[in-house]
This record gives sequence, structure tokens and C-alpha cells, in this order.
Amino acid sequence: MGAPCRGRNGWKRSLPDSADPAMMMGKVPSFSLGSTVGSALPGYVTLCLALQVHRLVSAQFTVTGPDHPIAASLGGEAVLPCHLSPRMSAQNMEVRWFRSQFSAVVHLYRDGQDQYAEQMLEYRGRTELLRDDITNGRVSLRIRDIQLSDKGQYTCFFHSSVTYEEALLELQVAGLGSDPDISVEGHQDGGIRVVCRSSGWYPKPEAQWRDLQGQLLPSASENIFQEAGGLFQTEIAMVLREESSQKVSCCIRNPQLNQERESVISIAAMGTCSDFSQQEQALPEKPQRRKCSWSILSGMKRLCVCSQSDTSMADRDEERTISSQRRWRHLSRKKIAAENQVESEEVKLQEDTEKVELDPTGTKKEASESQGKWEKGSPEEQEEERTPTPSLPSTSHMTMTPGEQLPSAQLQALLMRAVKGLTTPTLEQFQAAEEELRTIVSLHGDKMERVGDIVGRILTWLDNVCDPRARKAALRATALLAHSHPQDVVLSCVAHTLSSDRCAIELWKALGEEPQLPREVLQQLLDKLQQRRREEKSGNVSLAAMRTIYEVLFLWGYREAILEMYPQMLILCVRQVQYVMDLHLPGTYMASTTSSPKEGSSCLNPLSTSVEAVKTLFSMPGYWKEFASIQFHQGWDMIASRYYYSQGVGLIARAMIEFENPQLPAIFREAITTVQREKEEEQRNIAMTFCTEFLQSPSIETIMTKSELQAQLMEWTQDKNPIVRQLSLRGLGSIVLQPEKVQSLRAQLPAIMDMFCDTDRGRVMGAMHQAGHIIYLLNGEGLGSISQDIAVSLRPFIDDERDSVRSAAILLLGNVVSSVKDPDKPIVQQKMIHCLLPLLLHLEDRDESVTLRCKLTLFRCAVFLRWAHLKTLFRSMAWDGSTQLLKCAWKCLMQNNKSHIPKFLFQALEYLESSQTTIRHSAALFIGNTIHHYCDLLSETVTEDGISRLYEAFQEVPFTYDRTTGHILNRYYKWLQKLGNLVSGSAFD
Repeated sequence: MGAPCRGRNGWKRSLPDSADPAMMMGKVPSFSLGSTVGSALPGYVTLCLALQVHRLVSAQFTVTGPDHPIAASLGGEAVLPCHLSPRMSAQNMEVRWFRSQFSAVVHLYRDGQDQYAEQMLEYRGRTELLRDDITNGRVSLRIRDIQLSDKGQYTCFFHSSVTYEEALLELQVAGLGSDPDISVEGHQDGGIRVVCRSSGWYPKPEAQWRDLQGQLLPSASENIFQEAGGLFQTEIAMVLREESSQKVSCCIRNPQLNQERESVISIAAMGTCSDFSQQEQALPEKPQRRKCSWSILSGMKRLCVCSQSDTSMADRDEERTISSQRRWRHLSRKKIAAENQVESEEVKLQEDTEKVELDPTGTKKEASESQGKWEKGSPEEQEEERTPTPSLPSTSHMTMTPGEQLPSAQLQALLMRAVKGLTTPTLEQFQAAEEELRTIVSLHGDKMERVGDIVGRILTWLDNVCDPRARKAALRATALLAHSHPQDVVLSCVAHTLSSDRCAIELWKALGEEPQLPREVLQQLLDKLQQRRREEKSGNVSLAAMRTIYEVLFLWGYREAILEMYPQMLILCVRQVQYVMDLHLPGTYMASTTSSPKEGSSCLNPLSTSVEAVKTLFSMPGYWKEFASIQFHQGWDMIASRYYYSQGVGLIARAMIEFENPQLPAIFREAITTVQREKEEEQRNIAMTFCTEFLQSPSIETIMTKSELQAQLMEWTQDKNPIVRQLSLRGLGSIVLQPEKVQSLRAQLPAIMDMFCDTDRGRVMGAMHQAGHIIYLLNGEGLGSISQDIAVSLRPFIDDERDSVRSAAILLLGNVVSSVKDPDKPIVQQKMIHCLLPLLLHLEDRDESVTLRCKLTLFRCAVFLRWAHLKTLFRSMAWDGSTQLLKCAWKCLMQNNKSHIPKFLFQALEYLESSQTTIRHSAALFIGNTIHHYCDLLSETVTEDGISRLYEAFQEVPFTYDRTTGHILNRYYKWLQKLGNLVSGSAFD
């Protein structure tokens, strides 16, 4: 099955609107050389040409996947198939499986082998591409050890040298949980309450009680809990009475898999426990005998449910498992060992204090003599008289005298025992341990000492615990501790992530879910970020803090706090990039080139992590226009370079000015404060760069008056830091403080423009550079009416044969567009529309620097002209290949400028004579797709003379230029015939 085109980072490339003729015809234009458009080749086309066309057409394909979801079980494996149609070999193609984002690679096959470097961490070691039939275009992705997070959509993407296609598949994951565990909970309503529990189900299971004939029995209660990992745990109870059926089963069913698990219990009325096995009768006599009312057989176990004859214990109901002699001896030894452990823990807790009891209020009093120590009998009595639990006795079993507090050491011991008790096997025991832990932390957390050590012990314990329920409860307790001890908790968490990051995401997410805590967490992390010790080459607190900041930037709970602290975070993260470079760590000279990395920094080196954090500070809040400007200016590469770092910082500031970033005033204030108070000179330099650049923004005067700005800059001219002094002098010369410069600077531009036509390349480049500098200085005031003259004079240089001149002209044109102010926009708009088609075609320029600057300038023009689908265009420019980008740019140009489509069509005819082969091919594709999809619209405006020009181009190109250009045009020849017939008024067959 086919699927709409999808760009990298999960951002879809939108198809034309429903009103668009291309969409109404149900077709998507193709800009690949092998596009399958029917053709009526003229008679003069040779057999060789026909064979060549056939070869190119045969390169087209569609990708087909199953028309139904693929089902898989947790822990099992899934096979996701897809194939090419028609059959063809995919050995030399790229085959990519990805999730919601193009960069979220599940499995990648390229250059004839599997490529694991780009694969997401959660899929490593779990995927295999089955390519036994790849020569026929059939491949399948096998995913082993299926997890709940694997469910959802997958994209099967094939990319050949000339085109690409993809298909969507859906994977449904279901979990068949554990066998139902039936236990007796006590008396209820004159009967015995029996509870059936099972965990590990997905989706929500259905639970039922049935009798011997399979009829449904009423349940007393039913609860379904969703565990931290997303799986479901169910609990259903019923009351058994003497008249109940002798055989009752607990059935739990997965509605998606249509499978169930069942446990059966058998019931027989009994007067006494006279039929106990000989092994149990041989046990020592109990001080208090019990009378059995029921005997229940469950699976291979026989349960004797008894009522205590002693009135002091009449409200307790217990169960005993009777099995073989060997099992009974093993259970007795186990209980004795557990009792010894509890006793040793009690002695440790009471080494320095009297015997105490702790109630939930935290008061302290002497233990009563009747109760003594925590009451214990013999191991045999404990088997009957207490429910086994590995956690501490409930806090309600201990009291304190008013006015006294439990010592910190004992609180820590109690807390850690409660934490370890979270791994108990039953829900009730877990809930008791969780409540105990919550009570200790909420009532006594603020009194604890050495909290950092406690948190470190909890995190170390978490590294070895897989139960999601226990992990979530322990992390919640850690978050509660952070309310009273934010610095200790955060520092301990950062230190722990240095050696183990298994629970890092869960930990920061738990802290972020607590109200008012995210800001405290971020502030502590930023404080640790500034603990930069140059003698520590790796593993220091600052690097760990940066890695953690990058993690939390993707967590929703921190977004509000991030926006509040944005100015401080931006300056510190930009500074961290420089700090990491100064450490000269191995492998950190270049940052990652991926602009949309997978969430999580485990696969990034320290420099890449810092650069990606700065990127995320723009992408996360939605400042994507600033992100695009920095990207196309190569700003991310600049800040990751020791030689261009300062220029990169300046580019970041200028991008925020160009698109009037809402954070600009706050960053300006933060930068001033940093220059005034910060002791670290490198950080002051960065802040001073922001201050100086922001003087170009009109909004600065709303923050400080001109006199205040001038006074502050004059003060900084006396600073001991030479960079601060230099930037202060530069700021004093800005237009905002010397407005009289505006006219003189504008007056210099005509003479500079005359130098564009000089035959010497160096002089032309110098003139364009000088013009760009003046435009930058005038940014706050704009160019005025001369902006249209500059645009007109630059238009011919877009096609200049000299690569460097072509690149400089395109960059300068973008600077002109970005500096135009509202009053001048109408007069410049028409001039810029005339430049759109050349910019689009030069996206295929042979020079990479020209291509990059075309992206920047075309994007700036799109913003200036207020195009729809701007974000789609940016995503395609940033992450798509040239063929996909040409498609997207063509769509945006057509949709946003329908009245100018005939002008674009005849402009493109000129580029069929370009000296660059790639541009000729792009022009031919542009002409063919435009005629094909906008035939009706063109017929309303194109004259017969225009049709003659088109026929002439279609007939002359195959003989004048390269054959490929002719092949492309000939594939669209029948659409030209249709257009000609529409213009002439004849019917089209």
C-alpha cells in the first residue's frame, strides 16, 4: 500500500490543496528522471532513444505493504513485509525502516549492507532485515523481543538513484499476562473472600469467575491497574459460601489475541482439619488451635482456611500451604532465616535508642511492656499468624513520645527498608510498602540528613530493579525528597548519571511531574553546569549536568520552566560548547551534523550534546524560523569550531533579531547582568556579543533609553577585558546611538552597486561584501527605496558563470529581503517574485555553497512573501535530498503564486540552455510538471505564440543539448498537445 511522502524528523510534506488541479487529478508531480508519465513520442525519435526511455521508465516503482495490521505478542517477534511493484532488484537501493521521524531509524540497509550507526538505541540487537528475495524487491523486517513501545506505525522506504517511494505498516502489540494467582483474603459476608490476580496484560484484559458448567459467577469487586511500563494488572474477587459450586475457575482473557489464562479452585466443606497430612500433624503443637471451616484445592496446592479461636485474633484470617514434607521443611527454614534477618535489623535500628514505636504522626513514646519488641513467636507460629512481607513492619506499629523525633540514621534505615519492600510479589504488600515509604518521606523528609547519600542508594538499587511499579514508586519518593532538599537530590542524581543512566529519563521525568519542582531542578543543573574545572578532562559535574539538561529539554513537565529560564539557559549552553572544545576531549572536535537527533544524549559526545542542546532551545519552543536561518548560515557548525565560534554566536543573535524572537528583550537584560556581575571572562564575552548584536533590534529602546545604553557602553570601554572594550566601542558606533549615519550609509550604495559590473572578480566580491555590511548596519532602519534597485541589479548575477560571484549575489539578495521594512515591501515584492524561479532551479547547482545560499534566500523570500506551508518547505530544505526538495519547492511555488505560473513557465524555458546539466534537467522537469498539472489554468492565459514557443523548445532541445533533457520533455509531450488544443479551442482526444 502506498503512503504520502514524509520528510525527515517526522514532518510531512504536504500535498497540494484540494482545489489544486494536481490533487483533483489524484496525482503527485514527479521530479525524478524516471518519472512514469505517458508519452506520445514523435516519429523522429530513434529506437535507441526508445530503449533509453524504457530503461528510465522501468526504474519507477511503488512500495506495497500488508493491507492489515501485523499482530505480535510481548516478548515474541514480528515480521513486517513490504515489496516493490513491479518486481525489480533492490540490492543497490537504500531500504530504510523508520517510525514517526525519518531520522528515527529502526533498521537501515544501504550500500549492500546493514548500517547500524544511525539505528535507534532501543532497536539495537533486535532487528534483522530478511533479504533472501531482495533481487525481486521483497524484504521483511524482523523485530525480536517485542516491547510495548514497539506498537504503532512503521514506514518502509525504498530509495533508488532516481526516485523513492514508501509504504506505511501498523504493528499491534498484545501481551498475554501471567497465570491467574488465586489467594484467600479472609471472611466477608458469611463466606470466604477469594481474590484472583494477574499482571503483564495488554490491552486491558477481561476477567471473569465461572462455575463447573462455564456459567458466569458474580464478582464482589474488580480492579484494573496500569503499571508504569504501560501493562495492565487485574484483580477480581468473589465470596465463596458453603452452597457455592465445588469447582470455580478464574479466567482472564486478552480481547485482541482472543486468548485467555485460567486457574481452577475446588471447594469441599469440612468440619475440621482432621485430614491434614501426616507431615503437618507431626509439627509442634500450637499454643492456640484453629478450627477449619473450608478446604480449598487450587492447582497443586491445598489451602486450609481457618478462624482463630482466641478473641484477640478473631479478626485475622490466614492461609497455610500444605505440600510435601520436603517443601514444608524448606518453608520452615526460609521463615526462620527471614525472622533472623528481621531481628538483626531491629537490633541495628535500636543500637543508640530505647525501644520505640513510630506512628504516622512522627511522635515518639516508650513501648508498652505488653507489646515489647515487635512481637514474634516461633517460626511455625509466624507461618500462621502473620502475612509474609519483606518490608519493614508498618509505621503504625511504632510510636514516639510527643516532642521527640526519630534519629536521622533510623529514618534512613526505615526508608531504605521500605524502598526494598516495593519488590514484594503481591499488590497488597506493594501498596503497604508504598504507603509506608510515602509516610516516611512526607512527614520526615525535611528532617533527614545526608539526603544525597540516601538518593544515591535509591538510584543504585533502581539500577538492579526491573519491576516498573517499584521503580515508579521509588522515583516518586525521590521527587518528594527534592521538595525539601533540591540541591542534595539533584546533585546526587547528576553524579549518578555519570556512572549509570539506566534510570535517568525516568528520574528526571518523575522530578518534572512535581509542581514547582522543575524550576528548582533546572536552577540546580545550571549551577552545576558552571562548575567548570579545566584540570578535569572528563567525567566532571559540568559535563554530566549538560547531558542531563539536554535530556530534560525533551520532557514536557519542564517546558514552562525552560521558557521562564530561557535567557540564562541559552547563554550558559552556548558557553558550554566553548568550554567542551577547550577541554580537547578525544572525538569532540566536530559536532553532530544531524539537526534533529534522537531524544537522549547517550549516543552523543560532550561537544555534540552541547550543540544539540542549543539547537533544541530553538526547536522545542517553536522558534523554527530562527533555527532555519542559523542552519542555512551554517551557524551550528560555526559554534562547534574554535575558529568561527564568535561568528556563530553572532549568527544566533542576528537570527533572533531577523525574526523578532519574543525572548530577545529578556536575553538582552540577562546579557547585561552577566557582563556586569559574572566573574568568568569567557561567559562575559558571550554575553557582550549578544548585547552588541541586539543593538540592531528596534525593540531594544523599549528596554533601555539611548542615554542609558550610551552610559553603560561608555563604562564598559574601561573594562579590563579587551573583548568587552572592543565590543563596547563597536556598540557606541551603532545606528541606534548615531542615527545621523543612516543617510550617509544609504548614499554609499549606488556607487557600490556600479562596481557589481566590474570585470575583476575580486572587485565584484568586495563590492558585494561591502554592500552586505552596510545592509547589516542599517538593519534597524532599513534600506528604503533603494532596496528594489539592489534586487534588480543582483538578478543577473544569480546565473553568473563564476561560482563565488553567484554565491555572493544570492546571499546578498537574501540580506536585502530580510532588511526590507513594511513601507517598502510592496515595491520590492514584484522584483523578488521574478527571482523565485532562478533560486528554485539553482537548488540543483553544481556548487554546494550556492545550493546552501539558495536555500537560505529562497526561505527568506518565502517568509517575506508570507507563503503557506513555510514549515514544510524548511523541513524539506533541511533534511531532504535534492529530488524530494525540488518536488516540495515546486509545490510551494505553485500553490502560493498561481497567478504567476505562466511567467514561471516561460522563465524556465531560458534554463533549458543552461551550461549546467543538472539545472537543464530541473528546468525540463519543472516545465513538464507545470504543463501536466496546471494545463487548464495555463490555457486561460497562454497565447498561441506561447504555445509555439513551447513546441519549438520541445522539438529543438533533443538535438541541441543533452538527450536526457529531451527524454524528460518528451514524456510530457502529450500534455503539451492537450494544452495546445485547449488554447486553439479544439477537442483533446
